[in-house]
Amino acid sequence: MRRKRTMTERTLKGIAAAEGIAIGPAFCYQPPELTIPRCDPLTPDEEMARFDAACRQAAGELAVLKERVEARANAETAAIFEAHAMILDDPTLRDAVKRRIDANLLAEEAVKEATEEIAAIFSAMENELFAARAADVLDLGRRLLRILLDVQDTSLDALTKPSIVVAYDLTPSDTASLEPEMTLGFCTAAGGLTSHTAILARTLGIPAVVGLGSESFRQIADGASLALDGSTGEVVVDPSEERLKRYEASQAQFLEQQAVMQAAKVRLRPILMTTAAMIAGLIPLLYAAGAGAAQRFSIGIVIVAGLAIGTLFTLFVLPVIYTFLASEHKPLPEFDESIPAKAKGSH
Repeated sequence: MRRKRTMTERTLKGIAAAEGIAIGPAFCYQPPELTIPRCDPLTPDEEMARFDAACRQAAGELAVLKERVEARANAETAAIFEAHAMILDDPTLRDAVKRRIDANLLAEEAVKEATEEIAAIFSAMENELFAARAADVLDLGRRLLRILLDVQDTSLDALTKPSIVVAYDLTPSDTASLEPEMTLGFCTAAGGLTSHTAILARTLGIPAVVGLGSESFRQIADGASLALDGSTGEVVVDPSEERLKRYEASQAQFLEQQAVMQAAKVRLRPILMTTAAMIAGLIPLLYAAGAGAAQRFSIGIVIVAGLAIGTLFTLFVLPVIYTFLASEHKPLPEFDESIPAKAKGSH
């Protein structure tokens, strides 16, 4: 059912998942329906063959997704999908599916029941890290089910203009599939700070608010004007012109700071490379000169300490100095306390 559109400014509060400000229209995301048909299963061997074929296709999709995330973020974040592949290869999943297929279930039914059972075990451990693993299992189960049903996941293809994605929840796969040119940010009714979806948002640079709750989620209509602050967890629906101007000013200020930080990192790179080369060249000289272990250790400590101080200075002190000089002592815009000092531009 299409949610009714109102034009009164409303501020919703969730969990700040990934810092930054996004301003734009809402795109209400609905994942494709995965309905298991009512029909008699094939023989157990044939149903297991269908499951194995789905696993092979899922492994290929996960490899592509991992490469995409590694290119946009880093190998550590991309390892989330290595974890999905490990679950896929785990005999526990296959055994759980086979037991159900042997009990005369369809491969689709077996996958759904098996992944829900495994996810429930992780969720019962009452630990945020295990809760994230439960979400991974359900994400993988949905992928396998989609493949078995031969359903193409094209829901995000409807995102044809830069928007803020609004969803009840996003899986890690959903988040990694978001096109950066079209995704200004996202907010969800469910989710937590340590979920893999939140981690992906932070490393991919997507402003995000999670955990809005079902009641708040229902107040956002498709196409509604939104201002989202990923550093405070606020989502403003149909913001006033005054509020928009404040957010835009904060956004511009943050972008300038980010540019300075990036420039400082670029300047730091050759310094680090030169220092590393000097250290690499100094070590054999110390050995050749007959320096003792204690002397080599002391010199090494001095070098590493100097490198650390230089790195911290370049990363954190220089950007502050440059930002201050760039401002030409102009006062910053006057903001309400509800408007954050940090923001992030749209992609």
